[in-house]
Amino acid sequence: MKRTVDGASLGFFRLLFGSAMIMQMLDYLLSEKIVSEYLSPAFHFSYPYLEWIGPLPPLFTYAIFSMMLLAAIGIALGYKYRLSIVFFFFGYSWIFFIDQTEFLNHYYLIWLIAFLLMITNADRFLSIDQYKKKRITEIPSWNIWIFQFQIAIVHIFASIAKMNTDWILRQEPIRMWMPSMPDMGILTIIWGGIIFNILIIPLLLWKKTRLFAFGIAVIFHVTNSILFQLGIFPWLMICATTIFLYPEWPRRYLAEKTILNTTVKQAYLRPLLLLYCILQIALPLRHFLYEGRASWNERGRTFAWHMKLRDKQTSLKITSMNIQTKESFEIDPKNYLSHHQIIRMQERPELIMMYGRFLLQEYNNIHIYSRASVNGNPYKTMLDIQL
Repeated sequence: MKRTVDGASLGFFRLLFGSAMIMQMLDYLLSEKIVSEYLSPAFHFSYPYLEWIGPLPPLFTYAIFSMMLLAAIGIALGYKYRLSIVFFFFGYSWIFFIDQTEFLNHYYLIWLIAFLLMITNADRFLSIDQYKKKRITEIPSWNIWIFQFQIAIVHIFASIAKMNTDWILRQEPIRMWMPSMPDMGILTIIWGGIIFNILIIPLLLWKKTRLFAFGIAVIFHVTNSILFQLGIFPWLMICATTIFLYPEWPRRYLAEKTILNTTVKQAYLRPLLLLYCILQIALPLRHFLYEGRASWNERGRTFAWHMKLRDKQTSLKITSMNIQTKESFEIDPKNYLSHHQIIRMQERPELIMMYGRFLLQEYNNIHIYSRASVNGNPYKTMLDIQL
């Protein structure tokens, strides 16, 4: 905790992250996403114990996104950095936890990075605050390794998740998604994904292979972006991988002076860092506590870095019966949910049940019948239940 390193690489990453978030917030504010994902649906799939987090009136919702845009600008510029990152983290937390169907791994990674930026000294380079106040340029070494740990977690558990029969033996869902690709191409994707995620962190940590590994990481993530349309995730991972380079590397190109301070002490953060590391290891392993396969029952898949592992085709029929006429009728989810919510809900039995309980507020009885096919396997019944 007492060792210090140059804060240049972390400051450079902060600039990249802030710039990416500016584009992310502009995308929301200039499109219909805020309306379609947060304002239009009549029902939201809250996280357990976080039911008090929900969509706000339109004016306040747009205000939150506008605040996050301003905060992202502050993060990128390193201006009023502490205030900017705190506003961004809590604003993003509110949006992130409104609806489970909005969960994506890159949203989760953004949330984690924002938290780590909030507790580290990422404003010691390429920062207006630093230039104005001539702050020290060194940072505690844990500011670097906690980010390296987080990126390592993503790669390690992405590799572990791929070690299943569908991915290795049946080579699904890649064959479903790319039916015209030759066998050699399929095998390259299957085994390349596993081998890359296993080896990339050791190669990045070893000085002799660091630059080579960084180049391979860039190629891997760009290829993923082209093949799978993963949005901002591959580019975010490339930006984060720069943390593994020499801490002072950006400063070399600017010939900027360093202001040293070898008395940095932040031992009070040790329990927090330890708890953070334990949670990041435990959350991806929790699906082993549940019976059945996570790709089928969906239990423990979120917050676990399960990426592009399954193709799930579903069918869902929800009916109710008129007590007086004894006639049954089907309830259309489109009356309450967005198209995106419906697709994601149908994949997860617990979300279907949550929606069914919501419908009981309006209907006297609900019958749910749901079937699914995972990675081309035969359809099976997921739910057949009367509420």
